[in-house]
Amino acid sequence: MLNYIPYFGPVIGAFLLALGGLMTFSDIWMAMLPPALMYGLHLVEANAITPFVVGHRLTISPLLILISLSFWGWVWGTSGALLAVPLLIIIQTIVKAAGKPDIAGFLFEHGTLVQPKTGRNRRRGDPPEAQRETGG
Repeated sequence: MLNYIPYFGPVIGAFLLALGGLMTFSDIWMAMLPPALMYGLHLVEANAITPFVVGHRLTISPLLILISLSFWGWVWGTSGALLAVPLLIIIQTIVKAAGKPDIAGFLFEHGTLVQPKTGRNRRRGDPPEAQRETGG
């Protein structure tokens, strides 16, 4: 449950395990083994396993997730770390929906980077005049 509190959650969990270990074991090394094991496993899970699983599940590169977490965590701190993956998904969706840019399309009637429509790649609802203009 404490994993949902970024940065401090695992530290609090390790502290509680250390407290329980000190009450249970007489040897300090045996008492510190559970918190050390828990914290080590948490580091592996949070920095390797979770980005890998989330990246494959959402078809986003794990490296991109780590970069997003680092950037938004740096910009907005804890709130940014919590919002990093949703923001990444939103940005990726907007970029995919925007499609290939037609940079000079706003200056010219038909644009410059757009391929002319032929009979094969003509849209279904285009009028016959558009078909004659493109040579299809």
